[in-house]
Amino acid sequence: MEPERLSFFMNTYLSEMSNIALQYGGTIDKFIGDAILVFFGDPETEGDRNDALRCARMAVRMRERVKELESVWHENGISKPLKVRMGINTGFCTVGNFGSDHRLEYTVLGGPVNLASRLQTAAEADTILMSEATHVLIEDLAD
Repeated sequence: MEPERLSFFMNTYLSEMSNIALQYGGTIDKFIGDAILVFFGDPETEGDRNDALRCARMAVRMRERVKELESVWHENGISKPLKVRMGINTGFCTVGNFGSDHRLEYTVLGGPVNLASRLQTAAEADTILMSEATHVLIEDLAD
């Protein structure tokens, strides 16, 4: 893909996904290529259950929005559709500024983050994999 199209594609995608994350109350940790790390519960929480539910609803909306964006990208010469994979996990993490004397980054660390990453990697294209910890919290609330 040409640099101009790639820039348009990535900026459109990351902007739209960021808007959705913020709409659902997520904290955008970082962009890692075309991946976005979003977490809930810090700096403000609505409790484990509500945070998990907001995260799941965010993921569903993101998946829907990517499908909606296919026509926009197609109109701009990008014919190959984007396939997203998402992983969701619930657990206590360490949140704060980490790094070196040269560069600090506000981020989230811990086993729950690693499991979410592994779930995302294992997910089929256009699917959302959720840990048992999250599923147990929201199974009766998810719509």
